[in-house]
Amino acid sequence: TYECILCGPFSGEVTVVVACNPAPPTNVTATKSGNQVSVSWDAVTGAQKYQVYRSTSATGAYTYIGETTGTSYTDEPPIPSSGSVTYYYKVKTCVACGCGGLSAASNGVTFSAP
Repeated sequence: TYECILCGPFSGEVTVVVACNPAPPTNVTATKSGNQVSVSWDAVTGAQKYQVYRSTSATGAYTYIGETTGTSYTDEPPIPSSGSVTYYYKVKTCVACGCGGLSAASNGVTFSAP
């Protein structure tokens, strides 16, 4: 939140607390192309940028991997040396006063060892 001080002609000071919790993007989708993943989502009104996060579990811990001002992000996730791994993505909306919560998880994209 941030505080704004407003001065009126007939009053002293009025403190207004404005919530800073922008809505997360919806329809986060991950599309694999070669060794890259294109992550896209629906725009959020008022967004100044978006932060992108990746995990190997839809419900696990997510790690920040980058940010963009647009509604898509290209990731080059680590390719496993053996077996396979599935990656999931979440996105946060950021405005002037901060960033909101994480979106719902994207679909998973699986990479296998060469």
